[in-house]
Amino acid sequence: METEAVPVERVRLETEERTDEATVRGDVRKKRIETDVSDETGVADETGQSDR
Repeated sequence: METEAVPVERVRLETEERTDEATVRGDVRKKRIETDVSDETGVADETGQSDR
């Protein structure tokens, strides 16, 4: 039986958290999507509202 020593590399990573606030201006578009799903399914519509 043989034993082999293998070097192991350990790496540590530190991240910096950054939060920014900005005022943006511009036109906002709203899009309505039509589907073929029946209203009786209880599936939420495009606004996230459930019909049940």
